[in-house]
Amino acid sequence: MSTESITLLLANYNNGQYLRACLDSVLAQTSDRWRCIVLDDASTDDSAEVYAEYEGEPRIRIEHNPENLGYIGTLQRLIAMAETDSGHASRAMTQSSASTVLLTAAC
Repeated sequence: MSTESITLLLANYNNGQYLRACLDSVLAQTSDRWRCIVLDDASTDDSAEVYAEYEGEPRIRIEHNPENLGYIGTLQRLIAMAETDSGHASRAMTQSSASTVLLTAAC
């Protein structure tokens, strides 16, 4: 049995039409050794309604930018969040026990 864990980073801006399929795909994984950090970049579509459907899932953490930071700004915040959660993301990425995966908004 593998002890590897994976952190998925998902940046979203106005991709509510794809979010449900994306998050359902993540939840459908056969391994339970993952977590997902979603960072919304001040979306104005129905993304908030989709997020509400996943509030009870402890492996999915949904965060929001207070204003639109753009794709690069959002990615930088996501990576910082992963570093904060793991303590040292760069160390975690070099060890076989942890991995970080960056997903695009449409997953």
